[in-house]
Amino acid sequence: MAEVRKISADPTDEQTKEAMEAEAAIAEEAATIRADSTELTPKLFMRLRSLLLKPIPQAFVVATSAGTGKPYASTGVKSVHVQIARMDAVLTPAWWWEEVEYLDDGKLVEVTVYVGSDRSRPMFSRSSRGGVDRASTLGNLHKGSRTNAAKWAFAAVGPGHHIYVGAADLDPDTDEAAAKQQAKTDPGDQVLNEQQNQKVLAAFAAAGLADAKIAEFLKAVGLTTPQGMTLGQAVRLRELLDEHQGVGRPASLEAIEALERGVELAGWDDQKLQMVLVAELGIADAKYPRDALKTLTVERAQQLDQLVTAAIEAAAS
Repeated sequence: MAEVRKISADPTDEQTKEAMEAEAAIAEEAATIRADSTELTPKLFMRLRSLLLKPIPQAFVVATSAGTGKPYASTGVKSVHVQIARMDAVLTPAWWWEEVEYLDDGKLVEVTVYVGSDRSRPMFSRSSRGGVDRASTLGNLHKGSRTNAAKWAFAAVGPGHHIYVGAADLDPDTDEAAAKQQAKTDPGDQVLNEQQNQKVLAAFAAAGLADAKIAEFLKAVGLTTPQGMTLGQAVRLRELLDEHQGVGRPASLEAIEALERGVELAGWDDQKLQMVLVAELGIADAKYPRDALKTLTVERAQQLDQLVTAAIEAAAS
């Protein structure tokens, strides 16, 4: 198979300049939203999240062909540093961090990106595994594996999301070339060592979950005890924990319908609802408040429920 090559045109100097100006504008808008805040709250994060999700300028995106060791063409961010710069610009270096874990002599890496202002209790995290199995030096092998995993992890938080959200997973069940390449070994089957195992369990302890809930999560990934946990099971457990905590997840239809009934009981008209959505929940686009209500995340739905309940109780007293 031919060598991997770039198939997209290099950006012009003007396009690069425009891309840098676009990123600078995002940084300026984020600074205005953060103001003098010293703590990243869920409410503040949801106001900043749209800036993390803004598309990466095309000048910083590259398309590459299939080739030796890469059985598929792909489009991605030119450099992971573009995503890191977006994280710094929106959240500042103080409100996010990453952990990198090298496995299989550097051929496999797990990158976890954490968001929050308290490192002992992050707001949420996103993890991704990736790797390369060949490089000219050991250093380049580690660098390539880390970059491969990090781009997807950062995209799961926000930067680059629009590029990777439609990308093929190259599942060996549906992609013949990927299946042949992965047939030798599945890194996800690698059993964690004791230190890695304790790191996963510490995340559950920090979340304050009861033993029964932890047992439920273990059962969901095919375990009865943490012993013998594989890397694949550990990653899935972290995903389940994020889902349980509800970060960024849309509120259920039942929750939205309950809120709609509560708003009516509280006697709120559209103007009042719009004011609450903007002032209390930090929703910038609430021109049509009834529609905005239907798009709330779990966190915002819970916030609004508390406000509605308080309004109903105040009206009844």
